[in-house]
Amino acid sequence: MEKYFRWGSLLVYLIAFALPVFKGDEMLGANAFILGVLVHTGPWLANVFYLIALFVNKKNIDARIGCGAVAITLGLLTLRIQKIEGIGSESEDTPVSVGIGFFFWMASFIVLLAGIFIGRYIDKPAPEQIMEDPLPPGTGNTSNNSGLGH
Repeated sequence: MEKYFRWGSLLVYLIAFALPVFKGDEMLGANAFILGVLVHTGPWLANVFYLIALFVNKKNIDARIGCGAVAITLGLLTLRIQKIEGIGSESEDTPVSVGIGFFFWMASFIVLLAGIFIGRYIDKPAPEQIMEDPLPPGTGNTSNNSGLGH
């Protein structure tokens, strides 16, 4: 079931690339991502931790949970951004607040982290199920038959 959360999370993440990140500015998520590659702000680093949590080996659950939690925490720093600085000497700063793209972006982190938790606590078989004989009672080879037709 976790894989559905991973794919769903990635889909929501990619949708966020096509949506405006801020109200008051027309910057799309893809543009913000590229700008973040150049600037490396705290909120942008959430992408790095998200991608690590998404693609790291499924067995490293604790590392994936940690990276997912850090991604959410760093992503929330976006709420502190109140203006986008203008470019050039005649440009003015643009006041902004988070837009729909931000909410999709954060939702992708939350969906991924939920999927990791589900994979750890719900998809994982109980220890008693692992030790049990997979065949129903009476259908297993319980006789001491050596296969000689007796």
